[in-house]
Amino acid sequence: PLLAAPPVMVAAERGFSFYADYDHVGVSAGGDVEIAVTLENTGEVPEDVSLSVAAPEGWEARLTAWATKEARIRGVHLEPEAEPKKLTLKVSVPEDAAEGQYRIDLSAASRDGALERQIEILVDVSAEGAPAEEGGLELEVTYPSLKGEPGDTVEFRFEVANKSDEAQLVEFSAEVPAHFLYDFFPLSDRSKKISALRIEAGDTERMGMKVTAAQDVEPGTYPITVTATMGDISRLALMIPRAPL
Repeated sequence: PLLAAPPVMVAAERGFSFYADYDHVGVSAGGDVEIAVTLENTGEVPEDVSLSVAAPEGWEARLTAWATKEARIRGVHLEPEAEPKKLTLKVSVPEDAAEGQYRIDLSAASRDGALERQIEILVDVSAEGAPAEEGGLELEVTYPSLKGEPGDTVEFRFEVANKSDEAQLVEFSAEVPAHFLYDFFPLSDRSKKISALRIEAGDTERMGMKVTAAQDVEPGTYPITVTATMGDISRLALMIPRAPL
């Protein structure tokens, strides 16, 4: 007699995304910073995720959530296909912190240790609260995370400020996943497609970036890095069209 082959067991996919809206900020000594942090289950099974924060000696840094007020969040439960969990990283810089660049490391790991994610956040401490590196270029994203469907076009907006004492040509570039297309344009004239813009001393320009994914792109989370460059000074911003794109 013929024997039926035993069923093939297929392991469920596992995964989660872990990212901060901003990964490079400036603050004065004695100042405070709050950065939004997101966790999302991208797999097919529930995950219990442990969280940890490593900050410079003497700094206060903790993850909190609106529902827990000031309580530290040390772990979260993530259900598949559920809304992302929104946390806030709260950082207090000591009054006597020396000027310079510091690093804060956030870690997230599944209970069994099979999945791990890290975030590195740079904090520039200076007397004025501006980035310690000179150069006078600031880049700030208005909506760093958007959703869309395969084939959709999503639009990011950001501001670029020339803090130097003379007019500068600012060039824009981006790193996008395969099968994604993008264009930059000034919000003052959405019909233009540009890769560089002259910005007068002390002025701020509002910019847009259209990102289109191919029709056959797999649902998932896709990071996009935008770079604004002025001479030898560059600023980076992370933008994320999230699932179901």
